[in-house]
Amino acid sequence: MLLLNNCTYKDIEASIEDITCPDGFGTPFKSGGKEVFTKSYRLGKQGVNFSILYRMFDVPDELNVYCGQGTDGDLIYTTGGFVSGEWIITLPFDCYDTEFITLELIGNPNAETIWYYELRCVDP
Repeated sequence: MLLLNNCTYKDIEASIEDITCPDGFGTPFKSGGKEVFTKSYRLGKQGVNFSILYRMFDVPDELNVYCGQGTDGDLIYTTGGFVSGEWIITLPFDCYDTEFITLELIGNPNAETIWYYELRCVDP
């Protein structure tokens, strides 16, 4: 466990991160690849909000957000396919029976694709 930007951060395993809400920050990621990338985050408690800043550069990519660990839970946000541009979305964490959300980024088959995101908890 380490302190990052005055927030507690704990890497539970390669595909899961603990974020202490409401002031926690996730770790931003970049990809130059065309693979499907998934990462689960433990937000801890219901009733907090989280925001995702995401950038899909010139080559469009896709973002999906699910309740729970993995992509079997309820889909709570999607870009609806491949998109380019920059957005900030804020969602309530009201996934029942779980402390987790999972982000799935689907890279464009074009090898030049680049995407980026930041996840953070915000005040409700």
